[in-house]
Amino acid sequence: MRSLHPIRSSCQTLISQYLHYPRRILIFGDTGTGKSTLAIWLATQLLNKGALVRLLDADPGSPAFGIPGCLSLHSLDHQKSKLESQLQDVEPLCSLDAGRFRLPLITGINQLIKRESQRPEAYLLIDTPGVTRGVGAAELLPAMIQATRADLVVVLVQADVPAPLSEELERCSAEVLFLDSDPDAQKPVKSVIKQHRTQRWLDYMQHAHERRFRLDRLQLTGMLPASNDNNGWTGRQVALINGQRTLGMGQIAALDDDEILITTPVPAETKVHRLLIRDAVYNDKHGLHTAIPSLSDEENKTQPTIAPLANEAFVARQAMDQLSPPIMMRVGLVDATLVNGVFGDPLLLLQIGHQKRCLLFDLGYHGPLSARTAHQVTDVFISHAHVDHICGFLWLMRCRIGHYPSCRIFGPPGLAKNIAGMIDGILWDRIGDKAPHFDIYEVHGNQLHHWQIAAGSPLSKALDVRTIKDQIIWQEAQFQIRAVTLDHTAKDCGPGNPFTPVLAYAFEPLRQVNVRQERLRALNLSAGPWLQVLKDHVLNGVRDAEIQVNDRTFLSGELADQILLKSAGKRLVYATDLADSTKNRSVLCSLAQDAHTLFCEASFMNGDRDLAGFTGHLTTKACGEIGTEAAVQHLIPFHFSGRYQALSDEIYDEVSASCPNTRKPAS
Repeated sequence: MRSLHPIRSSCQTLISQYLHYPRRILIFGDTGTGKSTLAIWLATQLLNKGALVRLLDADPGSPAFGIPGCLSLHSLDHQKSKLESQLQDVEPLCSLDAGRFRLPLITGINQLIKRESQRPEAYLLIDTPGVTRGVGAAELLPAMIQATRADLVVVLVQADVPAPLSEELERCSAEVLFLDSDPDAQKPVKSVIKQHRTQRWLDYMQHAHERRFRLDRLQLTGMLPASNDNNGWTGRQVALINGQRTLGMGQIAALDDDEILITTPVPAETKVHRLLIRDAVYNDKHGLHTAIPSLSDEENKTQPTIAPLANEAFVARQAMDQLSPPIMMRVGLVDATLVNGVFGDPLLLLQIGHQKRCLLFDLGYHGPLSARTAHQVTDVFISHAHVDHICGFLWLMRCRIGHYPSCRIFGPPGLAKNIAGMIDGILWDRIGDKAPHFDIYEVHGNQLHHWQIAAGSPLSKALDVRTIKDQIIWQEAQFQIRAVTLDHTAKDCGPGNPFTPVLAYAFEPLRQVNVRQERLRALNLSAGPWLQVLKDHVLNGVRDAEIQVNDRTFLSGELADQILLKSAGKRLVYATDLADSTKNRSVLCSLAQDAHTLFCEASFMNGDRDLAGFTGHLTTKACGEIGTEAAVQHLIPFHFSGRYQALSDEIYDEVSASCPNTRKPAS
């Protein structure tokens, strides 16, 4: 029954009648109703009784106790009462917004609770974000109760105001107690919340120092800014991660082609394997706030981007299908995104820095990708035409209705008919001159067969046949693509076990250009947009173009010789849906030898090796062994069977046992 007493007297009743030891108490209510005040008061009362108390701050945007942008777990006892000195564990999020990023928030809570349950029993007080209205709140509250295993929900309600989410509270399994909030409690204005958040961040960073990391020895995940948006990186909040544990937080001080400079209180001697880049940024003018694109409006119209993961439809689909979040990382000059994560349909997006151009490897469910991204796709590389690798073609085709250039699609024999069949299944009576066009290339051994098709028109006859040399199916000034044919034959596919060709691809930048900072300083030049113009000229072999730097004019070739250093690009290899055979291993290892990054399927765990054989897929052990034999710097396993949704840690452990260079994304 709802109490009508002031909050302090109600708390006395709460202490005497409801606090059976140990309890997990989730405090819920609108922003400004006194949730944090109640949590502190309850903690103090329990500590005075000699109890062990832990406090979970689950509000990343306006934490009362922990680090902004994190979920934080604090341990208290009767000898120590300062919450700030008791920070025990943290889980970083990719946003300050608890309501929009519900799935990562719940995932983070699960991780903290999993580790908290291994410690001695204690009272657990959960201070929740003030998300109490709408669909987001209706989803978040039951999920928090379940994730924290709360057995008592204390709801703070303002006088004469209906309790929020009364139906959800009535259906929850926990005991529910309604308390009136303190009459003096008020909802703070946004500017006050921002000031409080910023001050907490400054307090945390008070003893920070600089740490420098080489990009080729570090995995970047999370909400990465565009690779050509240098200003967008400065001040970005990051989590420093070793294995599966977050060591602490920091912010980006500077970024160049080879290194990233981080300001952080994390001790210099601790090893860091990954950085989780967040969508929060700190600067002196605006404090700690959600980052906004720093590109001009005109650039934003065409910049290929991944739509925010907060997209309601995508969050709902993740909850329904248990899809994993995208994996994002930088490989040399490209930003690589495994769009549907490790459990969803295969779809690897490469965004080529400074070109506003995208390549796709496979076309499964298009996930959070925007139409703007589809407009920037120039090439698609299909491994084979099973539905989970090609169903996204309809999305791509629909987005390209209009006046767009032809899109190239590469794949195994039969791809042209597969594409034509999907196009023919649609009525095109009103397309006019806006039909999407495609150039289709099939790999037949050492030959490349070419077709053309447009929506509403029949597939052309084969236009030409080219000879493939050194496995190179496409080449241009800045990169080339190699392809090899593997076998996806399954042992249970019927009489004769027909050969199922599958293509694996290698993206190979021909050159990479880095700035020699000491030469730049020697010439008394400062970095600016002109540097990218110079790099573009170098990559395209232009040496006589004029480069204007302030009041000085240079020829591109002469200036490049002085300040730029050319090196081989970082190779990326993509392979999925292949049987574990000696021939497949040999062919793939040859393609992936010494690659910077290998995306390789690991569909089944070792205990299900027979099932992997029957379906023509790799096991975790086979994936790791291929990565080790090919001596890749980074192995990214993916395409996990959905049966292992709750066993992702075990999957990575099995792959890592065979390949120490296996990379696991931050949670």
